[in-house]
Amino acid sequence: MLRSYSSSLFFGAVLLACAIAGALPARAWDLMDVDTIEAMSDADRFAWSRKQLDPYQQQVLESARRHNVPPRLLATIILNELADYGVKDKGQEVAFSEGSVGMAQINVKRAVDHQLVDISTREVDAAWRERYGLSLLDTLKWFVPSYASEQMRDAMELVAWKKLNTPEGAIEAAAREIDWIINQINANLDKPWTKSLLNGPIDRADPLAAIRTDAPDERDPEAIRINKERALALLIVAAYNSDDIITNGNWNPGNPFEQPPEPKLGIGIEKLEDAYKAYLRLKGALPPFYNARTHGVNAKDLFAGLLAHERLYDGGPPARKSPYRFASREGKDAMYEKLGLLAKQWDERWCTPVSSGCGLLPHQTYDSLQAQLWAVGSIQQAQIWERRLHGYHRCVMEKSSPEEVGRCIADVDAKYPWPE
Repeated sequence: MLRSYSSSLFFGAVLLACAIAGALPARAWDLMDVDTIEAMSDADRFAWSRKQLDPYQQQVLESARRHNVPPRLLATIILNELADYGVKDKGQEVAFSEGSVGMAQINVKRAVDHQLVDISTREVDAAWRERYGLSLLDTLKWFVPSYASEQMRDAMELVAWKKLNTPEGAIEAAAREIDWIINQINANLDKPWTKSLLNGPIDRADPLAAIRTDAPDERDPEAIRINKERALALLIVAAYNSDDIITNGNWNPGNPFEQPPEPKLGIGIEKLEDAYKAYLRLKGALPPFYNARTHGVNAKDLFAGLLAHERLYDGGPPARKSPYRFASREGKDAMYEKLGLLAKQWDERWCTPVSSGCGLLPHQTYDSLQAQLWAVGSIQQAQIWERRLHGYHRCVMEKSSPEEVGRCIADVDAKYPWPE
C-alpha cells in the first residue's frame, strides 16, 4: 500500500479548530490523503484530478510552454502534492512558514534560492515593513550589514510564501522547478538515480526519447508512450521532493520502479507504525531517499499513467501569431524571461548573495523595465523598450559604482523618452 508522507495529530487538531472558526482561507482544492486516492477507481481519480486542475488549465499550459516542460508532467506533480494535502498543509497558508506551502507544496527557501518566484524591491520593502515596522532602506541605514542581510532574506521569503500560496504563483513556480531539475539531471547523468532511469540526456524536443521503462520488451507504441510518461514522472517527482537524489553518487537505487521497502514494527497498529517511521527518519535510518522515492512511485502509479492514458493537455491551445513580438502575452512572456536572466546577471555583478542588499539598484532597474514591458502597446514603444534594456544593461555591467550607474541610467532615459 502506498503511504502518506507525514502526520501530526496535535497540530492537525489545532488547525482544524481554526478552520471551523473560519480562520483558514477558502481554496479550490480539497483536504486529501494518499490512501483515499489509492482506493479510488481510475474514473473517480480522474474526476478528482479534473476538479483540482480544470480552473487552472490555461495557467498549467502557459507555464509549461514558457519553461519548455511537458504539461502533463507539471499537472502530475501538482496532483501528487494535492493527494497528500492535510490540515497541517492547509494551516501553512495562515501563518508564515519556511516549509513547503501552497498548491504545489514548494519549500519557501528553495523558491528564493532557485528564483521560482519573481521578487521585486518594492515587494521586499513592503514585506520588511510588515515584519519589522520599518522600510527596508530605513533599516539598512541603522543596522549592521550582516543583520540587514539576514532580515532582507526573511522579507524575501515572506514575499515568496505569499506568492506560493496563490494557485497561479504555485503553478508557475512548479514549472520553473521542473525546468531547473531537468537541467540538473542532464548535468548529472553519471549518478545512480539518473542512470537507473535514463539512457541519455532529456531532450526538450522529445523528453521521452531517453527514458527507460519497467517493460523493456513492450512493443505496442501506445503502451510504450504511457510507460515512458510514468517513468519520467518517477524520475522528476523524486527530485522535486529531494534534489539531492540527482547529485548523490554513493547509493544504489536497486529497482527504481519499486517503492522502497517500508520499515515496520509488525504489530499492525497504524499510529505506532507511523511513529516508528518518524523515529527512523530522525535517526537517519530510513532507506536512502525513502520519502522522495515514495513520492515518485505514487506519482507514477496514481497520476502519470492515468493522465497519459486520458491524454490530458495533449497539444494545448496553439501559440498565437503576433505582428511583432510584444503584441501578444507570449511575446511579452519571452522578453520577461530574458529580463529575469539579465536581472540575475546584474545581481551577480553587484552582490553575492542577492540577499545582502547591495543589489538594490539592479532590482530597481529591473522593476522599471518590468513595468514598461507590460505597458508596451505599439511597435514604437517596443523599440524604445529594447533600447532602454540594452542601455540599462550596459550601465549596470560596465560602470564602477552605484552613483555612476544611476547617472548612466538617467542618460539612457533622456536619450530614449517613453512614447505616450
